[in-house]
Amino acid sequence: MHQQSTSTPRGGLRANAYVDAFNLYHGALKHRPACKWLDLRALCSRLLPAPFELDQLHYFTSRLGHSDGDPGQPQRQDTYLRALKGANFPFYYTKGRFQTKTLRLPLAGSGELAQVRQVQEKGSDVNLAVRLVSDACDHKMDAALVVTDDFDQEGALRVVGQECGITVVVASPRCRSNLARAAGADFTKMIHGDLLRECQLPDMVADLEGHEVFRPSAWTDASENGEAAPKDGLLSSSRSS
Repeated sequence: MHQQSTSTPRGGLRANAYVDAFNLYHGALKHRPACKWLDLRALCSRLLPAPFELDQLHYFTSRLGHSDGDPGQPQRQDTYLRALKGANFPFYYTKGRFQTKTLRLPLAGSGELAQVRQVQEKGSDVNLAVRLVSDACDHKMDAALVVTDDFDQEGALRVVGQECGITVVVASPRCRSNLARAAGADFTKMIHGDLLRECQLPDMVADLEGHEVFRPSAWTDASENGEAAPKDGLLSSSRSS
């Protein structure tokens, strides 16, 4: 499929979005700090072809633990989730988990073994596929926008499009069309840096309790330009109204 597809939608206006947060982060956001304060509802609305309008927004991620290299990661994630839940309401968040293993693996080019720590995200891809297929079978939308490059979703995408008759839109964080073509998607959308920059939350938003939530200082134009951010990488995450 091509980004400028002329396919006729199967009808209706309702669209649900399903965002693989881990895939989106590593595919489009990791090296763009100034884009991490992302307004997901704005982004998904921009990615949908006419005549579809965004109804439900589903976000699949795992909670980060403390990292020796970046101890502020968990707090920034908490700040962002609070902002998303307030600014993107209604917002559906499904939590996976990270699994850490210690393995002994051979070094490249030699038979010498080294002890390494392997961290893997578990559950988010399965949670996304199950929710996507369940919603399609229950006819909860006329189009499904899936934000991922993960080929683990190919089977679910095929079921949704070919067996449930739902219009499938695959949005690629890495600007690739491989998954959309393999799954027979109706539309392929690319998530370019310009689009990410245009779909940012305001620097201050209110969470569900009405408290102010501020963009972390590590997620600014200055940090993207290589300037030093404050040591903790954060502004105050909330203030009582």
